[in-house]
Amino acid sequence: ANLPKVNIHSNKIEKKINIVDLVLLSKLENSKSEIRRLIKGNAVKINENVISHEKFEITKNLFKDNYLKLSLGKKRHIKIELS
Repeated sequence: ANLPKVNIHSNKIEKKINIVDLVLLSKLENSKSEIRRLIKGNAVKINENVISHEKFEITKNLFKDNYLKLSLGKKRHIKIELS
C-alpha cells in the first residue's frame, strides 16, 4: 500500500505517546475532541487493530521495522515512521 507517510523522532515516544497525541502529530486530525469522538466510534486503528480507549499508549514495540499504520475511519490512512 502506498500510504502517505509522516516521520516522528523516536525521542517523541521515548517511553510512550498517547493515541490522541499521535493522531495530532500525524496531522490526520487536529481537534482532540474529534479524535476522542472517532475513538469512541471505533474509527481509530493502529496496524488494523481498533483502538477503543483514548488513554491508549503507543510504545515503540508497536512499530514493526520502524513503521506503524494509523487509520482514521475507512479512508484516512497514514504510515508513521520512526526516525
